[in-house]
Amino acid sequence: MQLLIITHKAVFPVDDGHSFAMAQGILGLCACGAKVHVLAMNTHKHQKPTELQHNPYPGNLTYETHSVNTTPGVLSALLNLCSAESYFVSRFRHIVFQNAIIARLKLQHFDIIQFEGIFPALYINIVKPLSKALCIIRTHNIEFQIWEERQQWLTNSIKSWYFKLQTARLKRYEIHQLQKADAWVPISKEDAAALKRLIKTDTPLHVAPTGIEIKHRKKQQAYKDLLFVGSLDWEPNRMGLNWFFLKIWPLLCQTHPAIQITLIGRGAQNYAKGILQCTAVDFVPDLNPYYETHQVVIIPILHGGGMRIKLLEAMAFGMPVVTTTKGNQGLHALAGQHVCVADTESDFLNAIVLLLTQPPLRQQFEKAAHDWVQKEFNQTQIMQGWFSQYQHWINTLCS
Repeated sequence: MQLLIITHKAVFPVDDGHSFAMAQGILGLCACGAKVHVLAMNTHKHQKPTELQHNPYPGNLTYETHSVNTTPGVLSALLNLCSAESYFVSRFRHIVFQNAIIARLKLQHFDIIQFEGIFPALYINIVKPLSKALCIIRTHNIEFQIWEERQQWLTNSIKSWYFKLQTARLKRYEIHQLQKADAWVPISKEDAAALKRLIKTDTPLHVAPTGIEIKHRKKQQAYKDLLFVGSLDWEPNRMGLNWFFLKIWPLLCQTHPAIQITLIGRGAQNYAKGILQCTAVDFVPDLNPYYETHQVVIIPILHGGGMRIKLLEAMAFGMPVVTTTKGNQGLHALAGQHVCVADTESDFLNAIVLLLTQPPLRQQFEKAAHDWVQKEFNQTQIMQGWFSQYQHWINTLCS
């Protein structure tokens, strides 16, 4: 099986939840025997090495990146008003990347071309005339819904109007591009149901959540308090932390004067400036030492779609997690058994205090979280099902 995977963001090295989700799919398909070529935009915002670094990458994976500038600007945003295309999409339209796709298709035969999300799917119009390969969109979320939810939090009327316009355009584009695909691979059952509601077609789909390789469980007694892991350049993470530090953190500091929190993720150090009792690190090569030494992970997500990869990683390690209903979206973890779900300030505060002050309860969540992820998100099983579905589609949809 020959696969071309097109993405609007460099994958390797993995440094956030999105790149982790992409990498798990890519490496998992390779492990099943597929020959995979990744063609990725290397944007200024997420600039990474142009070639695979170090050795553990499989021999049946090749990786190609092209540097493009997708940085939004005031002038380009204003000029977009003269266009019918969403500015959220047009930023990813680049002739250099388009030519790279054309060159690759002329050079190599593929059975499947997988678009990692709705933004690289804008190139489906370029691909279809040049290849008989199946065009499959891997949806990490329903993109326009994230922007619709974000509008609720905007207070600037001009910005709100502009975002509303661009989101409406994005919705039309997203539905239109999804209709062009031969099949979909949504990341969660919720997203699969949303796709079926949005688009009344018989387009085949296969739900493939991000799998986790379970290595070991938390062992030593943690001595630090709270941990947050996530990129602070992703709006839902930033807005969730804003809510936490504005509404909950002051109360925690009153009742627990010695409490400490650690933030890990791109932009964390800049975000944490001025926040008392807060330590921040922008990037760490290995999260395990942080999971070992912290008692509770918080994921205060208020909006967004898809799956919370960092929540899944934390639970796989055996970390008790306090999150919101939105944070638990796409996972189906049982509230009160596998994870603490709290949507109000008082409930979120109380859940944290309970876990910090009751070690037996904390240990109960540690074991339940680890065992549940091991059962429901086994990487090998997920990827074998995904690979088998691709084989079936090649045999049936191409005939």
